[in-house]
Amino acid sequence: MEWERNSSSEAIYHHCVCCGDLATNDYIAGSLGFHHPHASYPLLNPTTKEPNFPQALKTPSLSGTSSQLAFSMGFLLQLAADTDRVYVPPLKGVIETPLPSSSESEKEGDTEKKEKYIWRLFPLASWSHGAGPGSHVSIKEPSFVHHAVHYLRTSFPHRPEALRQIADLSETLYLDLGTVQNYEQAVRVMKRPFFSTTRVVFVEGILGVMGKEGWKLRKEFEEVGMCRGVEEEAVDVDGHGKDGKCVEICRV
Repeated sequence: MEWERNSSSEAIYHHCVCCGDLATNDYIAGSLGFHHPHASYPLLNPTTKEPNFPQALKTPSLSGTSSQLAFSMGFLLQLAADTDRVYVPPLKGVIETPLPSSSESEKEGDTEKKEKYIWRLFPLASWSHGAGPGSHVSIKEPSFVHHAVHYLRTSFPHRPEALRQIADLSETLYLDLGTVQNYEQAVRVMKRPFFSTTRVVFVEGILGVMGKEGWKLRKEFEEVGMCRGVEEEAVDVDGHGKDGKCVEICRV
């Protein structure tokens, strides 16, 4: 029923704006589509007053052990910083934890996979407000591109520049790190046409370069922190514990 869907939506919105600190409220509500992007950040060039969508860096997915996830996140933040792009994370990530060999059916090396919202893996809410590694890196909500397109269409329906940027956002490029030799070359590739002129670039193959020569991260990005107890926390993707109650939102 329509009224049930509306009631459920209002309940989620109420939870988003009433639980946790202001940074968390803003980030989660924005990620789930409960506010317009211009309510929390501008998309206008301060000089020309023309719509100005920044270039964005994304990845199709994030998955792996805690150390692999930390490396992937640090890599993406460093690459975004070095190429002057905002970072747009995926909505969810998958963390893998080793299973104890408690029975004959469980083989050594088996892992358990848990899918979680990205803000339950990393404290992105506080990072998006300038408190994260590489504080000069702008971190947006997972639906930033979608929100920005809606904003450009509704706020500037007849502006040629807005229409051009909307068209640009429908085109993306993928950078496979397996095709470059080291991190410096990856940065150079990102700064060349056509990558440098494409508004949204996806990066793939991050775990394939982890630990290899030429791919070491700078210290500020190498020590990316994750949410406390991220591996042990008995929480499903909707943020509910085994007892069905809401658990505390990710803290550093």
